[in-house]
Amino acid sequence: MLVGSSMQPGGAGIKEAFWRANAAVSQRFYESHDGVLLWRQDMEQTRQDSYSLSGVRAELSEILVSGTPEELERVFARLKTDMQRLALSRSTVRAIALELLYIVQEHFERNELPIRTVLTNSCRSYEELLHMETLGEVIAWLDALRQDLSDFLLRESEKGGAKIVGMAQDWIAAHYREAASLQEAARAVSLNPSYFSTLLKKFTGKSYTELLMEYRIERAKELLLLTDAKVYRVGQMVGYEDKFYFSRIFKRVTGMTPVEFKNQRREG
Repeated sequence: MLVGSSMQPGGAGIKEAFWRANAAVSQRFYESHDGVLLWRQDMEQTRQDSYSLSGVRAELSEILVSGTPEELERVFARLKTDMQRLALSRSTVRAIALELLYIVQEHFERNELPIRTVLTNSCRSYEELLHMETLGEVIAWLDALRQDLSDFLLRESEKGGAKIVGMAQDWIAAHYREAASLQEAARAVSLNPSYFSTLLKKFTGKSYTELLMEYRIERAKELLLLTDAKVYRVGQMVGYEDKFYFSRIFKRVTGMTPVEFKNQRREG
């Protein structure tokens, strides 16, 4: 008896019935069908064995650093649409899930962030992803991953960003007289230097170097007005050993040299 086939018995018929039954079984992955699934002509369509995530990788990496849940939703919506509308093979669909997980893990490991505390609902092993039995299961995992990442972005925006900026400003205030490198500041707030710098830029609009420079110049202005210290000494007191470099930075920020600033304020 040939299940799901009306073909006549015989060598050729049995072979054809086998291929049709195999196509019907494969179709279960796409239709999440629990009952009897009869062969249809469209089940024999050729499915794509490749799908590029190169653009998604760059876009997702940027969003995880400085994006919004809305931007994240658009990326995942495109992926889900492609999975559902393009004729992608089962192996390709699973490969997309695997690469997405790798991209996310790579980002969190590079920035020394605890991935398991972020992916509370979507943390899966590679083996688990490889054994997802239906497209619907993969789509459900994508939804869970998007939600976990959206929650992460909201926490970073609402709490983490303000906290990190405050910690950075406090550290600068305590160490501006020293070399005060980006690496030292990032270490003080327990972040990767690159990620730390990106967060500062996102939440203040300025780089770490700009924040440090502005703080130093503000302290220099106070010293120039309130003390009789020489310009070179003021520069040293705010972290600039080279008096010529200090004067250039001061003029870049204020529009005048330290001497001009001091004289103008005293004349006023």
